[in-house]
Amino acid sequence: MDLSFEHDSGGSILVHIRGRVTQDKVSTFSEPLSQKLGASCYSQKVVLDLAQTEYIDSSGISWLLVCHKRFK
Repeated sequence: MDLSFEHDSGGSILVHIRGRVTQDKVSTFSEPLSQKLGASCYSQKVVLDLAQTEYIDSSGISWLLVCHKRFK
């Protein structure tokens, strides 16, 4: 899984997720968004772009749901 970031004019952070989102990339001990953006990332407006994502396993879906919950 490869993450790249860009800021848009509205103050949002656009996160492009490429590759495979699998258990070895996202686990309970590994939190890719907060590792790259800092612990305060969940208080910002972040848009996830999954257009270049090849595969998401059940752990990846779980990670997306946890991220969604933290953003709320």
